[in-house]
Amino acid sequence: MGYAIRLVILAMAFALITIAVGWWAVAVVGVLWGWLAGSAIRYHRTLGAVAAGVAWLAILTSAGFMGEGRALLAAVSGLFSVPAVLPVAATVGIGALLGFLGSWLGSRLRRSSHHLS
Repeated sequence: MGYAIRLVILAMAFALITIAVGWWAVAVVGVLWGWLAGSAIRYHRTLGAVAAGVAWLAILTSAGFMGEGRALLAAVSGLFSVPAVLPVAATVGIGALLGFLGSWLGSRLRRSSHHLS
């Protein structure tokens, strides 16, 4: 399976679990991805980070089109006196960090489980 197809499937998984369960579930999906991918897929941690960031950007974009996100973004950027792009970039960065760290932890757990058996 190609890199782009994996990215789309993983981003959809991150987005759906975020909407259904909450932001913290991104790390859980990342751990599962890292454990499943392990060393079989090169750059699996980077793929986890990019997919989580893309998923959160898609969620923010869809909320912005719905109207509710636009008002919240204006309030948050006004509260901190920063351009509106900074809260969006910070949110996407946090999602990417959760995806990366979850993927890293999952791959480490996979390695340690092989040593136990």
